Amino acid sequence: SRASAKKAGRRAILRTSASLDREQRAKLHLAIRPEFLMHRVGTLEKLEKRQGMKIGCPEEAAFRRGFLSLADLEKLTGTMPRCEYRDYLVDEVIAEAKRA
Repeated sequence: SRASAKKAGRRAILRTSASLDREQRAKLHLAIRPEFLMHRVGTLEKLEKRQGMKIGCPEEAAFRRGFLSLADLEKLTGTMPRCEYRDYLVDEVIAEAKRA
């Protein structure tokens, strides 16, 4: 009957969504394993050191491409809390621009 077909369809959708949830949880668990994260961090640190730039640093990219002036970058970093990211901008990017 049509009603039983609808119920069967709903059960199939629920099973599919439950299995997707299990699959997504498994992927998330894999992605947040400490050793996996440490490997990725190490890879990024090596790349950053070799390139001499931070990965994912939009302020630096904007400054180097001329979208931010040195004064803008200094003002922006002045509003940031003290952290490694801010220190990188001040000690590396701004200091290099002032030396040039």
